[in-house]
Amino acid sequence: LHQIQDDIRQLRSLAESRQHWPLIDPRCDRSLTFTCAHSPQREVEILHDQLLDAFNADPTLKPRDVVVMVPDIAVYAPCIEAVFGRMQEDDRRHVPFTVADQGDRHREPLLIGLEKLLGLPESRLTAADVLDLLDLPLLRQRFGLDDADLPILRRWIGGANIRWGLHGGHRASLDLPDGLTRHTWQFGLRRMLLGYSVGDGSAWQGIEPFDEVGGLEAACAGGLFLLLEALEGTLARLLQPRSPALWATEIRDLLDRFFVVSGASALLLLRRLEGTLEDWLAACAEARFAEPLPLTVVREVILERLEERSLSQRFLVGKVNFATLLPMRAIPFRLVCLLGMNDGHYPRSRQEADFNLMRNDYRPGDRSRREDDRYLFLEALLSARDRLIIEWPQDDDKVEP
Repeated sequence: LHQIQDDIRQLRSLAESRQHWPLIDPRCDRSLTFTCAHSPQREVEILHDQLLDAFNADPTLKPRDVVVMVPDIAVYAPCIEAVFGRMQEDDRRHVPFTVADQGDRHREPLLIGLEKLLGLPESRLTAADVLDLLDLPLLRQRFGLDDADLPILRRWIGGANIRWGLHGGHRASLDLPDGLTRHTWQFGLRRMLLGYSVGDGSAWQGIEPFDEVGGLEAACAGGLFLLLEALEGTLARLLQPRSPALWATEIRDLLDRFFVVSGASALLLLRRLEGTLEDWLAACAEARFAEPLPLTVVREVILERLEERSLSQRFLVGKVNFATLLPMRAIPFRLVCLLGMNDGHYPRSRQEADFNLMRNDYRPGDRSRREDDRYLFLEALLSARDRLIIEWPQDDDKVEP
């Protein structure tokens, strides 16, 4: 590693470097490590083992001396939490860590629910989709459900053979034939309500009763019915193009319809969302734009603005730092790790808009994101004091020699 860094500083060519430095036995030098894994999850697992080995080999190496950088932290954050977060603090394998640069869009329950609801027109509303919504505490409170109701609803939904689609009309809107009502939410709810009424009775108008619904637990079915009724009404409204002002009103109504916003964090997030809507309306008014817009345009504008305003920059907090490759981020660390360095993902590619005339007419001085990423990689290489670890997931289309 130090030889490569010195070659970069002295601008030595490959031939000059071979003449200047003696040969190194790779079995005796671990300052530079390359690892190809089967998936991002496996990358993080291998990194965890390598860090444990490094800490055991060198007692002076501390978690604050380690930085791990990836091209897109949103892709690796779940894997990091799954691998590093499963160890308790009293476990010898526990490695303290922190994940920086995560936007609230994929962490805050309110924004997760908002994104799912704004994506209803493209959703098949599978059983998993609705259960994901029910996992949000703020939404459960709105429909009178609590944590204890979730296992019951999961059992009922599976037992009633609910798969996807609100009803036959919803499936028909997705270019399927009319009349396909079996295994829809309407089909399953009818089975639940008939089972509550007649118990283990005979079929009625082709509907088999689902007899597990009964007793005090039956109130869960009412909350589920209210949720599906709200989803059906919201889906019909989201399909209609609206002016920016009407879309802002619809988003506010949607939040009030599905969530009980309580707690300091949720209220602060709600105020940020309101500020985002006000800024967007002000920009539309300044441009004198009041034409109807489809949901796809409005959704991306609002969610992207929230992502920009919520980017967390926690860094250098005394733990292993996981962060995105950004300018000025690669300050000196004893151990630098780079994940996700596979071809096609890094240097990162960005699809330019068709009307951008600069994409086919690059001139000196124009920004090149590919060159920016190459510089960031060089910066990370030079910032490693003792060791550099580079990992990437294996491309399924390529066979390793």
